[in-house]
Formats: sequence, C-alpha cells, structure tokens
Amino acid sequence: MSIHDEISFSISPYVSRVNKAIQFYQTNLDKTLNNGLMLCIGEGPSAGWPVVDGTEVPPLPSLSVSQITNPIGFKRYKTMRFAVSDDAGIYSVGGVLWKVINGDTHEESISLAKSMGARWLYIEAELETSELNSGDIYYRQLGLYSGLKIRTDLVSDYSTRQLFLPGEIERFGGDYSGVLEVYQNTIPMRRPIDYRETFNWVLEF
Repeated sequence: MSIHDEISFSISPYVSRVNKAIQFYQTNLDKTLNNGLMLCIGEGPSAGWPVVDGTEVPPLPSLSVSQITNPIGFKRYKTMRFAVSDDAGIYSVGGVLWKVINGDTHEESISLAKSMGARWLYIEAELETSELNSGDIYYRQLGLYSGLKIRTDLVSDYSTRQLFLPGEIERFGGDYSGVLEVYQNTIPMRRPIDYRETFNWVLEF
C-alpha cells in the first residue's frame, strides 16, 4: 500500500475556529448598517404545537429548519462578547457557565480572544416592555439571524432603529434574508407588558 492509499484524517484546528468567531464578530459588530444580527420571535405554526393532555408540547429543534415560522418582529442584538467556559463564569447558557472577554477596545477583545482560544461568542438581546406587545401576542419560537437585510425603501432611519417589523425585512423567494444561526421552540409564551425579556445564546465556531 502506498502512502497515498492510506486513510488520513483532517481536522479544523482551534486557531481556524477562533478566526471564524473573529470574522463573525467583525461582520456583525456595527449596529447602524442596513443589515445585521438580530433576535427574532415568531408565533410558530398557525395551528400551534401538537397538544398532549390539553397542553401544547413544542417539538425538539431540527437541523433542517432555516426560518422562524410567522415572525412577529426583529430586534438588533444588545451585546456580543467573546467567551470561554469557566466554572466561575457568571453567565449560564445551555447548562454551562461562561466567562465573557472584555477588552477596553474591540481590537483588544480580538487579541484576547486569540490568546485565550475563545471560539465562542456570547450574544444577548433584549425586548423592552413597550416592544412587540400590542394585543394578545404569544410566541412559540425565538432565534438569532445574522445578515438580515433591512428594506431601506421603507425604513430610512435604520441606522438608529433597533426594532423592525417583518414587512421591513427583505425576503428572497419567500424566506427572510440572512442566516438562522440558532433557534429554539418553546411553549406558548405571552409577551409581558410589565417587564423586559432578555435572551442569550453562545455560538460555537
């Protein structure tokens, strides 16, 4: 057997994964552009989830899903930080404690991410009490889209706006622009009118 016939395994080294995290960070950092990284909440299927013993039971998320169903609205993210798992971390996501990396500048944060091998991004979004709560609104899905494109023909103040309705986001072939990076199904949740909601994720690269 020649050396060319032997099976060889390839891996994506940590330095490559950290670099992908840095690229994502840099691409989505500016929240004044006509595109961006946003939270999306959606009503989910019009008929709701399957009912078991009188209660809607959300299905497990599927890797084949590419869109939130019946979006209610989109909100620019609040904070994005590089992160590493740490038993002394103060953020709990997915049953893991995380420590975020806070440099004095974006450049310093990137430098620290490289030195610490931080291939994770902690992302937080927030809905204020006055946002997306008109009427009796319930949501069953929430997720995080990157690269959502705002309809500049309808929204001239996109550089200062934080909240967008579904009709203000571009669609291609029926799908909303951008990439659904992460999502989850929940039991029907009513949008509260007396307190803000905070959502957080850790993206792994």
